[in-house]
Amino acid sequence: MSTYVALDRLQILKLFLIMSATISINTRYSLGNLQLSRLLQTLSGYCRTITRTCYKPGLIVGGWDKHEGGKIYGVPLGGTILEQPFAIGGSGSTYLYGFFDQEWKEGMTKDEAEQFVVKAVSLAIARDGASGGVVRTVTINSEGVTRNFYPGDTLPLWHEELEPQNSLLDILSLSSPEPMPRRTHFAIEVVSLKPSFGSKLNQDGFSPMHLALQNGRYDTVKQLARIDSDLVGVQGKERKTPLHFVTETGNLDLLAGFLLACPTSIEKLTIRYETAVHIAVKNKKLEALKMLLGWLYWTDVKEEVLERMDEDGNTVLQKLINPRHAYIAY
Repeated sequence: MSTYVALDRLQILKLFLIMSATISINTRYSLGNLQLSRLLQTLSGYCRTITRTCYKPGLIVGGWDKHEGGKIYGVPLGGTILEQPFAIGGSGSTYLYGFFDQEWKEGMTKDEAEQFVVKAVSLAIARDGASGGVVRTVTINSEGVTRNFYPGDTLPLWHEELEPQNSLLDILSLSSPEPMPRRTHFAIEVVSLKPSFGSKLNQDGFSPMHLALQNGRYDTVKQLARIDSDLVGVQGKERKTPLHFVTETGNLDLLAGFLLACPTSIEKLTIRYETAVHIAVKNKKLEALKMLLGWLYWTDVKEEVLERMDEDGNTVLQKLINPRHAYIAY
């Protein structure tokens, strides 16, 4: 993205040619052989010649010489030479014509012209991802060439910054300042409008239902299960489901509700290949174990679940007869 401004009164521009490396080298060599006073106008004519016969590019020629001062010439495809007060080209230039029509003025000072160009390129960057993230300016006058660099964090913003909004996972966290009823209503609204959000995991590997369980928001848990019963079987960190969690904590009310809401969740395995029944034995939750076994008795998957082996190769029965868990049978 290139923007050039000609400032005749201040003679800001010297000689500056933007084109491919091949054209640039060729042009510089040829100009060295030309003994003409109006160097910039001669350069524009030379560029017109090579656009017709060789490369077929559109060019912008900007410069300064002692006879004409600062000048800008556009050389579009076809070789026409157009003297212009300013020229715009490259990626993002489409977005700048209206800005230039409104903001351009004759007789700008050097500093005004510099800031005008920075503002223009910043606008292009904001609208066009291919325009880079920084601004480099080159000012050319009788004293030589001055280059400036503007990093992205110093450029003017062309959009309003919105304050971060809490997500569903943030609302359900323990540190959220939102009142409890509002959190529950928000969670239900989000899951109702966008069901996929209910199964998304945060960076710690927890779904909204996992977070609500961890923070003791059981009303929110029940409402989420009512909206989408499959959330009971969502596997989070260590592939644990909400059913695994309530089995581990021994929450019989939620355990019964989860089994009714999502019967298939009892078949889910953790990262250690443990079923909810394994977890009940492992954590010595006798009442939870009785409820799970009673539920399995009336299902078609009781044998499959009870014969599952954990990562140590133990079924539920083998864990029960293990001396470490023998007391649980009483």
